[in-house]
Amino acid sequence: MMLTGGAIALLLTVAGFSRLAPGFVLGVAAGMSNGLLLSHQLKKSAVLPPERAVASVQSGWIVRMSVAVLLLVLSVLFAQINFLAALAGFFLFQTLLVIRAVIFYFRSFPNHCDNVKEKKQYERGE
Repeated sequence: MMLTGGAIALLLTVAGFSRLAPGFVLGVAAGMSNGLLLSHQLKKSAVLPPERAVASVQSGWIVRMSVAVLLLVLSVLFAQINFLAALAGFFLFQTLLVIRAVIFYFRSFPNHCDNVKEKKQYERGE
């Protein structure tokens, strides 16, 4: 993930948008830390009793939201950090996870449409 973010930041720099690169890299780092915190929180909550799991999720939500607020504060305080680039970097991690999940789904079920057609033909007795 960091390699993807670094590659995109390098492309931004080469394309002449070097002022966007620091914000994008900061956003990627914040997005990855947000994802890692969520992963840790889910693993921890899975083994807890339901009452404690709810409290763990709520406290983890506050910590993860503070990462996003810190990103906003840093982009306001430092002129070198473009907020929109940081926001794009922040959501890159989640976007890549969704794309990867979609690719995994379609690779897991390559003949799904064919199976549906065959099932209908079987049900009709053809």
